[in-house]
Amino acid sequence: MPQRLAPRYGSVMERIALGLMPLRDASPREVVAWSQRAEALGFEAVFISESYGDSLAYAEAVALATDRLRVGTAITNIYLRQPTLLAEQAAAVQEFSGGRLSWVSASGTAPSTSRSASTWATRSRRCAR
Repeated sequence: MPQRLAPRYGSVMERIALGLMPLRDASPREVVAWSQRAEALGFEAVFISESYGDSLAYAEAVALATDRLRVGTAITNIYLRQPTLLAEQAAAVQEFSGGRLSWVSASGTAPSTSRSASTWATRSRRCAR
């Protein structure tokens, strides 16, 4: 396998991804259409923001509507979901996408401002296991 060199100023980029983080009033159809357009233009991946509500559901819709585009989450907040169900949902998207999921998870919002602040410590311990 050939070794990839780090891009240099003025060099041609071989791979480009697109982050979809528009206003929350974007419809699921718009997100899917933008992703299909990105695939047609040669983008390698799209990453969907958690600001839509459920980034994995959107990633699954995009995966089902595209053929080669990698789909990813622009950080899934693990503290807003039950860990087992979150893992099952990510596994389902990976299966439906044919292995094209790039899943990024993090703590997201600080516990003091999170909608689930009361369960933050419990979920933190579960996710650490």
